[in-house]
Amino acid sequence: MSTTIMDGTGSNTRVGVTSDNHLMVESRTETSYQIAAEEGRAFNINDYDKTLSAITGEQAVLYIKNNGSKPLNLINLFGGFWNYSAGTNDTFIVRVYQNPTGGTLISDANTIGVANRAAGSIDTFNSDLTVYGASAGGKTFGSLPSIPNAFLIQGAGRLFASVDLSIPVGQAYGITVETTGGTADYYIGFAGYVER
Repeated sequence: MSTTIMDGTGSNTRVGVTSDNHLMVESRTETSYQIAAEEGRAFNINDYDKTLSAITGEQAVLYIKNNGSKPLNLINLFGGFWNYSAGTNDTFIVRVYQNPTGGTLISDANTIGVANRAAGSIDTFNSDLTVYGASAGGKTFGSLPSIPNAFLIQGAGRLFASVDLSIPVGQAYGITVETTGGTADYYIGFAGYVER
């Protein structure tokens, strides 16, 4: 008895078989993020050319909240630090916290744009994301959990880290940067996508 495997899309194409009786197939492997980018569901958040104040302790620099109807996934955290003063010792501590509340970064509501990773896509994620950046150095969050979801120690230069954080509907993340009392210029951001 013989069996024929045909294409189910109506093209009338049959499956090929090698001389060793192996099916001939072609496969493609993509990450969820790559698929989301192709479908216009991937985004890039980038707040740039800002300055940290010459204060000791954590300064709030970025806030992201999911206002949409589907979970969001943040896959990469990136940034950079330059023009640092001697007080920083060339060291920056970057922390990511879930659900920060209050503080001057949120009350100032300095909105940051969100870019779609698919060229030509009309979705700007305005209905899905609330993103605030620091309008000046020394911004704060009013309340933070005792344990951050991500903790990174970074010298001057470019920061890039895989973080794989999920933001369920109605939840948020905030980023702080700590110096040892010096000033520095920075940029900070996330790459992520909206789940199907």
